[in-house]
Amino acid sequence: ERGRVWTRRGTAAQTGWVRVAAMARETRTRETEERRNEGEERMRERERESVGGGGETRGKEGRTRRSRREGKGRRRGTHPRGFRNVRRNELTTRATTTMQHDIRAVSTKAYELRTKSKADLETQLKELKAELNALRVAKVTNGAPNKLSKIKDVRLGIARILTVMSQQKKQALRDVYKGKKYLPLDLRPKKTRAIRRRLTPSQANAKTVKQTKKETYFPKRKYAVRA
Repeated sequence: ERGRVWTRRGTAAQTGWVRVAAMARETRTRETEERRNEGEERMRERERESVGGGGETRGKEGRTRRSRREGKGRRRGTHPRGFRNVRRNELTTRATTTMQHDIRAVSTKAYELRTKSKADLETQLKELKAELNALRVAKVTNGAPNKLSKIKDVRLGIARILTVMSQQKKQALRDVYKGKKYLPLDLRPKKTRAIRRRLTPSQANAKTVKQTKKETYFPKRKYAVRA
């Protein structure tokens, strides 16, 4: 390209993102087409039911007797625009239900994770990371709002699993070094720098030989004072 110098690594990364975006766009177009076909099929079924329902003979005014009994307007939901509204409500309800189900699946409690083995935790972590990558791609390609709101829950799930794995690892190390004189630095109590460097009680109370003899030969004298 004119005016740009791409490194080999940058070009490969850019090509990968373009491919992912194209795949996401094709998937979104396919889903839209399937929804449109489903809506048209449902409209045809409703028209067949309204036509083949029986008792709909036309009068002199050019409209059915059933429509005269029900009123001048159409029945609610038979108009294409009304069908679109109904269809939109159905899709919104389905998306909300799916999002709540996915959030419940992602938001696993920490005490439940502690009962799992290391292999299970690694598998679940791998799945969540793959899901996070897909959600970030959907965010770049203007995905659905329910997917964008799910990114936070997936990230929290990943952090929770990593925390549990770290706690299990440290607990295993504590069991190995239990009863030993020296511990790794990350297993020692942190406290503060001044506390870590101050003398121990035995070191602070230690005395030299000269001081010990002096206190022995010349003890502290106590005098009784007459009132």
